[in-house]
Amino acid sequence: MNEGALTGYLGKPTFGQRNFEDAFRNYAKELEIGKSALGEDESELAYAYHHVAFAAHALGRAADAADNYARAERTLALARDHIGLEELKPRYAATLKQIRENYLILLNQTGQTSAAAELQKRIAAAK
Repeated sequence: MNEGALTGYLGKPTFGQRNFEDAFRNYAKELEIGKSALGEDESELAYAYHHVAFAAHALGRAADAADNYARAERTLALARDHIGLEELKPRYAATLKQIRENYLILLNQTGQTSAAAELQKRIAAAK
């Protein structure tokens, strides 16, 4: 197991215990490692962006959450488009939907109606 995966695993229990600050720190470390070791079209990097976004969202850091949700969406879309194994594409599509739905919640919570409408179109087009 690489260090990035380990810090991601450490973030999950702390997040589950509602210790969002510690989860955010662990997820940020996971992302830092991922950005240095992974390509921009690798699913593991998208998952790291999503973890940071989710923790930032829980902490009320809307701008940080939005930036990381957008990066997670973009990175996982690239990963899905470049994956050679067709059987993984539905899994990537399901995770991409989850990322978009989390992002949509944030956009609606922060009153970003036009951005939310655009994201809703992407969600609908993916069905």
